[in-house]
Amino acid sequence: MVCYQRIFLRVAQDEWEPVFLMEKQLRKYRDMLYMSGLGTAVFGVWYIIKAVIYLLVDKQYFYAAYGDGLEDLPKVAIVIFVMLALGIEMTIHLLVGRAACREAHGQKRGIFYLIVDAVLVGLSIYSLIYVAFFTKDALLYFDTYATLFVEGTADVVMGEMLYAGIQVKRLRKVVAADGKEGAYAG
Repeated sequence: MVCYQRIFLRVAQDEWEPVFLMEKQLRKYRDMLYMSGLGTAVFGVWYIIKAVIYLLVDKQYFYAAYGDGLEDLPKVAIVIFVMLALGIEMTIHLLVGRAACREAHGQKRGIFYLIVDAVLVGLSIYSLIYVAFFTKDALLYFDTYATLFVEGTADVVMGEMLYAGIQVKRLRKVVAADGKEGAYAG
């Protein structure tokens, strides 16, 4: 008789929906949140790898790509400044991805990582638009197309993380109201 209690209908968010379907959706969005959190962390590491490859393969391209507006500084200072900025960006991506993975495994997290993720998505989309439309001669090089593709993929992954994080928080409240929280912990 206890197993039939889960299929009774209840009102949730002005919709009639079986409780077990909500738990299934919660598992789905937690899995999506976990995978997109890993992807966000990996893309954070990729930004550093890309800069190091540019520096090792073609130093002039590195200075042209990353040193825009820093022409007055010595080249060593440009490298240090760019690596420091990319290190901070990588750390932010790693922390946001880690917070998403923890949320996916059932640890309750605040909404700060979602806010930071939304800011990262906005800045990345701005960067894509800037490179695609406002950078002089940028579309003449093959690596620009590859960069646009990778950046677009990173935006999709971070957008998925934002959506999945919001859905996990919404469904967790509904399922917790039924006393079923903890049925799936990751």
